Amino acid sequence: MTEDELRQLTELLQVHIARLHRAFTKMAPPTEVRLTANELFVLWYLDSRGDAKISDLARAANLSSAAMTQTCDVLEAHGYLRRRRSEADRRVVYAVITDSGRLAMDRIRTGRTQQLLAIFRQLGVDELRTLTGITGRIVEILERQQH
Repeated sequence: MTEDELRQLTELLQVHIARLHRAFTKMAPPTEVRLTANELFVLWYLDSRGDAKISDLARAANLSSAAMTQTCDVLEAHGYLRRRRSEADRRVVYAVITDSGRLAMDRIRTGRTQQLLAIFRQLGVDELRTLTGITGRIVEILERQQH
């Protein structure tokens, strides 16, 4: 592959990723509250990994501390998370997902799964295996570069 071909494919992939991101955002299953991508990330992170320091959440989401604080403010106002100060160091604040937050994540996960199944049924098994293999590989590369 020439450098020019690689550049053209890279630009096309960027367009596809942007369109895919917009489509995923639009297809988000309804919850009581419309959540942003950052808010969904925080809920997913806490639901899958447990309590987390606000600073660790900010780092994982690639957000500033101020932006993460604002995101947590919104989620707390909706009753999806609560904050807990560390007993050992009162300066450290943890985000803790609430039962309402878990319920919202369950509804979102179930709704998204149903929507994706409807899409994936239109693909062949080989296409789906290729898609999951390539996306998994890209995620591994990106995560390795971040460390």
